[in-house]
Amino acid sequence: MTTVVSAIIATFVTFPLLPWLLVCFVLLRWQPKQKAIRHASDWTLPFFLLAIVFICYELWPGHGAWLAIIFIAVLTVALLLFMHWVHPTGTPKKKTTAAWRSLFLIAGLLYLFLLGAAFLDRVVFA
Repeated sequence: MTTVVSAIIATFVTFPLLPWLLVCFVLLRWQPKQKAIRHASDWTLPFFLLAIVFICYELWPGHGAWLAIIFIAVLTVALLLFMHWVHPTGTPKKKTTAAWRSLFLIAGLLYLFLLGAAFLDRVVFA
């Protein structure tokens, strides 16, 4: 049983678009389309961040994972500060949600970029 759960988690971390699609599909049954997409993005951001860390580790085995973790931490703090600067009177929950969703967009694009870079590194330049 644990190997099945491990395989599912590994698949979700390796291909974070898969859990996003699954969560979005399930939520579409009970919520409007826009709300389902937002909630799916909120819940699957950790999969994208883990995928970025693992891809960086594979591309740069020495210090790639630490660099990715530091980059994500700095980016998160920068987004939170930017959201506070843009909406100084907004509630902390709205600022955090906006930063979280912005981080999802950036992480999704970064995942696709790093996936392409890993593909070029392993297949084309091998």
